[in-house]
Amino acid sequence: MRPHPRIRKAIKWGGPVVALSVATLLLLSTRSVMLYTVREDDMIALYAGRAQLLVNYGDGLSTNETGFMFYLRQSDIEWLPSLLTGTNGYILSVPLWLPFVLITLPTALAWRLDTIATRRAKLGACPTCSYPRTGLAPSSPCPECGKECAATVPPPASG
Repeated sequence: MRPHPRIRKAIKWGGPVVALSVATLLLLSTRSVMLYTVREDDMIALYAGRAQLLVNYGDGLSTNETGFMFYLRQSDIEWLPSLLTGTNGYILSVPLWLPFVLITLPTALAWRLDTIATRRAKLGACPTCSYPRTGLAPSSPCPECGKECAATVPPPASG
């Protein structure tokens, strides 16, 4: 089953936007620390090239306010995900390169599939099996795979 064109279009154009946003956060997190306090003891932190979720960590990390805090700090990138548990809660840490790769791969695949489909349509080939449809009526099924091809066959080159 082929993906719906709107889904492929959303992945094709939305993927680069999201990947660029994650890459920007990755670069910002190497030069700064961003903390967002959700509740008294729960925080989301971005620093050292990673996103961290701190849950129920009450000793010294919590504040009485909720909100956003930002400050500059040089840090090295930490590359591996981790989960630290303790008596006060847990810290889930995910490096930002991981979602960047997981977003970029389907985006690149959608662009590649769209390029192949466009190339086949320009050549007058069947979009399913790439059988050359030159000389066939536009409404006739493909002799190779039997699928109805809505693609029009380009006129033969004169000359």
